[in-house]
Amino acid sequence: MFNSAVEGNCEASVSMLVEGGIPMMFVPRSSGFAILGIEGYDPTLCPASEGDNPPLPPADSLGLLAKLGAALMVGAISMFSTTKRKR
Repeated sequence: MFNSAVEGNCEASVSMLVEGGIPMMFVPRSSGFAILGIEGYDPTLCPASEGDNPPLPPADSLGLLAKLGAALMVGAISMFSTTKRKR
């Protein structure tokens, strides 16, 4: 699932706030276009000139099966700290 072409949404990452049995992965709009195999998307045109980006396929279009995955990089998170060290 990827974001709409609305101010502040285009490249933002979101998460689902409900629990369900259907796996979901949320990606920025540019990643959504890449997953769909649509070339020529320019994130700098969103949202003001979104009409200059390639069109999305109609909602009722048949698609291809895709297996997507996500990984949590715990090591990268632990490298950052919001507290100051005492000397």
